[in-house]
Amino acid sequence: LQDVAGGWASNKSLLSAPILELVPFLSYYGQYCRGFDQAQKLLDQRQSDPQFSNILKNVKGELPLDALLVMPVQRIPRYKLLFDDLLNH
Repeated sequence: LQDVAGGWASNKSLLSAPILELVPFLSYYGQYCRGFDQAQKLLDQRQSDPQFSNILKNVKGELPLDALLVMPVQRIPRYKLLFDDLLNH
């Protein structure tokens, strides 16, 4: 999107081209979201296991695993907001 917007020529630039490249990958979000509740339940169950909890504590990262798991689920509403904003402008 930045490449298209950076060289914007209103009569030649199509904002839809980079978006259409992403469309085939959106089906992965559906698959991910369908399995999210089960993955969250499994994570909750496994966190009561001391060995598993120790592994999670020793992993260095900016966000905990449960926060990372929910990020793709939260991304879909953000895409809708982005597309609505693009359509309004």
